[in-house]
Amino acid sequence: MKKRIFVILFLFSFIFNVIAVVYLLSTRTDSDPAHSFFLNESQKQKINKESGDILQENVKLEGELEKCRQDLYNLLNSEDNDRTKIEGCISTISDIQKKIQMNTVEQLLIYKKHMDEEQCRCFLKEFGENMNVHHECDENCSCNK
Repeated sequence: MKKRIFVILFLFSFIFNVIAVVYLLSTRTDSDPAHSFFLNESQKQKINKESGDILQENVKLEGELEKCRQDLYNLLNSEDNDRTKIEGCISTISDIQKKIQMNTVEQLLIYKKHMDEEQCRCFLKEFGENMNVHHECDENCSCNK
């Protein structure tokens, strides 16, 4: 049981970091010279058009996830302790979190598709830093290959 809770917490942490990166990207402006991967209006419009359905689905999934967490809490707080129901809740939570992760990764790929090489390199560097992943980036690497 502790292992499953650890996995759930780990996945939640991963999702939070990915969502934070997407949020940072969507709130930046071209006026900040500290970051060279800022999106221009055309890029923002294309990304918003392609990722709108994904964002709406994630909002729906977040609601379902909150309900499942509440159900799990209620099961753990009851005197019954029906392990089958508890495992079912954990499985459902896992499935929803996986779908949110896949949607978030899809959104990140949409961002990459509309970035130029320099924006993409900076984006991946910052993404790695936010995820505590360090990688020596080859200056000749291409994000859009």
